[in-house]
Amino acid sequence: MEAIPKDRAGSVQIQVAQEGARVLVRVRDDGCGMDEKTLARLFEPFFSTKPLESGTGLSLCVALALLRSIGGDLRVDGKRGVGTTVTAVLEAASQPRPASRAST
Repeated sequence: MEAIPKDRAGSVQIQVAQEGARVLVRVRDDGCGMDEKTLARLFEPFFSTKPLESGTGLSLCVALALLRSIGGDLRVDGKRGVGTTVTAVLEAASQPRPASRAST
């Protein structure tokens, strides 16, 4: 939502799909997008396009490390002025887990 300019309505779409043994969770926005220079540095620790007091630049770096630690990945595609798509790639569960029941 932060990538959508304040002076216009925007949209954020979430899509989940299974491709073979992988589950893809895509979050797509029609915000300001990113140029190639920014996309190339996205996962660098402490890199941020936000003002200095607005963030640490660790979110994507940590998210990528966490996903990779469980066999997943994080992909980002975007174009300046068009928007951005972030895809979390996860291994599909081999069998559905039974629903947990709340204790009474």
